[in-house]
Amino acid sequence: SIFSINSKYLREQQFRHKWNDNNIDVSVKELVKTKGEIESTISWFTQHRIYKWLNKNIRKETNWKWSQEVWQNSKITDNKTSTRDNSLRSFSIKLLNEELPTMKVLHTRKPEIYKDKKCPFCNIYDETNTHVFMCKDTPNTLKNTFCYILKKVFTQETGKKTDPNMLKKIYNSHFLQVDIGRQIRDTLPVDRFAYNDLVKGLIPRSIYNIVKNYINQAAITKTVILKTFYKWKEILRSTWIMRCKEFLKWEISNEINEIKKKSKGKRPFDDFEYLELKKQLVQWGKKISIE
Repeated sequence: SIFSINSKYLREQQFRHKWNDNNIDVSVKELVKTKGEIESTISWFTQHRIYKWLNKNIRKETNWKWSQEVWQNSKITDNKTSTRDNSLRSFSIKLLNEELPTMKVLHTRKPEIYKDKKCPFCNIYDETNTHVFMCKDTPNTLKNTFCYILKKVFTQETGKKTDPNMLKKIYNSHFLQVDIGRQIRDTLPVDRFAYNDLVKGLIPRSIYNIVKNYINQAAITKTVILKTFYKWKEILRSTWIMRCKEFLKWEISNEINEIKKKSKGKRPFDDFEYLELKKQLVQWGKKISIE
């Protein structure tokens, strides 16, 4: 193993430990914690469902630390939590990991009941997590809502009126532009952070510089952005709930009842292309952890 600890020295104040024959000047506790974080991060990034849409550009243009704060909503170590917090946290993680019961997911689980991956409301694109927030005129409504939330939070935190130029820059920024191409095909290496990623709950790095130009205080800028995205997450969840109500009506009209939905689904066909790619991703992840 490339990582080892000599237990007899654990209580000693003066000792050195190594990683790949390099001396590491941190505590054993910190080293083990960092190692675990790196391995779990690699494991998440190399999942097939994540790897398909998360390219190098999007990874670089995402503020992962702030995004995670919004997903968690409250600290895991907090003594108190609420059903609402748990519900929002669960929704955020499922949205990010493509685990919401969209038509594409349902078709994979029970193809004999849900015979098509197409969105039942537009019948054009496959209904994925992101498509729920891109169907028909939904993007225009949500983009305007996002700007309204930012405007309201900005005024509350700064006590100033929101500069129209800031809102204009926000509305025209790359992270509020819908990338239709990514609904049809997988993410390409040249694709950038777009509205498609904003509706997954990711926070773009570029929004910080735009907002900070009108506040000039880093701490308040961070507060404005995080509070905006807390509200944004609630809007996304409300949109999903409305979709579920309409989807239930669609199921009833197509005679899909509770008995059918609770029936055991058939095992989907093996995707050999995916299985081969998964092997490559695992090897790639191991290589990163070693290097």
